[in-house]
Amino acid sequence: MNSLKKVNPNIEIAGEYKSSKEKVACQCRICGNEWTAAPSNLLNGYGCPRCAKTGTSFMEQFLCVFLEEAIGEDSVLSRDKKAIGRELDILISKYKLAIEIGSWHWHKNRLESDIEKESLCRERGIELITIYDCCPENIDAEIPKNSRLFSYSLREEKSHKTLRKIALEAASMIGININDFNSWDRVVTGASRRSLPMTTEEFKKNISVTSSTVEVLGEYRGSHTKISCRCKTCNNEWTPTAGQLLRGQGCPRCGKKKAIAIATAAIRKNPEEYAEDFKTANPTLTLLSKYAGSLNRVSVRCDVCGHKWSPRAESVIRGNGCPICANNIRRKPPERFLEELLDVNPHVEILGSYEKSSKPIETRCKKCGHIWHPRPSKLLAGQGCPKCAGKMKTAVRCIETDEVYSSLAAAASAVGLSSGDTISAACKGRRKSAGGYRWEYATQSQP
Repeated sequence: MNSLKKVNPNIEIAGEYKSSKEKVACQCRICGNEWTAAPSNLLNGYGCPRCAKTGTSFMEQFLCVFLEEAIGEDSVLSRDKKAIGRELDILISKYKLAIEIGSWHWHKNRLESDIEKESLCRERGIELITIYDCCPENIDAEIPKNSRLFSYSLREEKSHKTLRKIALEAASMIGININDFNSWDRVVTGASRRSLPMTTEEFKKNISVTSSTVEVLGEYRGSHTKISCRCKTCNNEWTPTAGQLLRGQGCPRCGKKKAIAIATAAIRKNPEEYAEDFKTANPTLTLLSKYAGSLNRVSVRCDVCGHKWSPRAESVIRGNGCPICANNIRRKPPERFLEELLDVNPHVEILGSYEKSSKPIETRCKKCGHIWHPRPSKLLAGQGCPKCAGKMKTAVRCIETDEVYSSLAAAASAVGLSSGDTISAACKGRRKSAGGYRWEYATQSQP
């Protein structure tokens, strides 16, 4: 596995290599996380899943901590989304300077978005420096004009010499000359701490706030990983996901007892008692029918939106409110829809008003000017202009082999699939792989 060391020296193979598709045991040298992965995925740049969930890289945090030391915390914005309507890794708004930094492996498929960010910054008078490390020798693709390319890992470089140079260059660009800066150890420590995932102790501290009756027994390995815990009230032990605990989910045994107690108490109520408890549990609802038992339905009206429905009597006492109002709360705000759309579909302009993901909205293609009415959910899934799509062949590329097929059918035949539906789904990000391979679109213009 010498090739893997060149791609990602932070991964140690603990298992025996048999084939590129057969998973092997791995361990991250940075955070100690253990997992299994196919060697082909590791060679394609896939790293530690735990570190991948940290949100920001060591390189980004190195520059961020340095600039905070140099010009003050209040002057440096991390992950700002307001300046250009897109997320910027680092922004110093006072000096009109922004920095985007990351691995070539993660950015090579997002170059169009990176170029778009540079253009938006230029329109607003902001100078954007884009930095890629672990780059190949020859890059044929178009990249942002103000880019810095490095063939090696900036994180793994001894003494972080290049990151220091970039940091001092950024300071010089805003008129601050601090070549005698001597707090690099503090910068490295701060960047390391910020870029590491949540520790078990930090997780336990958060749980003491969200679920105070829960005692964490296991080690935190990520929000989607199950973790052993015990109820301080009844000593029940169970294994929810860490994310469920962070969202406030408590002991299932105690929850069941509470539900039974509420239902039992409701059964014994007379109509007057129920009406009183009804108003206490849901002051924005009006009871329209007479109570006849906890398992029978009652007629209810929402005083906020006027919606009428017939829930079970005991469910209202548990605090279940108006389903229409609840749906409106869950509905995505228009600002968030437009923000997400910029990342997924930068060549699409919204002309109509966003109401919900399933309601068609008037849309214009920035490339050809075509106007159509797709569902917002389709746009967020990557669906683009149908007129431009009609001028293209649906060519697909196998990420593992780098082979391009002229159609979905040709790709399906090559890997032994009966149709190209699953490959299409993989290209759209709806599934991880098809036929044992990962895929992406490689659109080719019609002759």
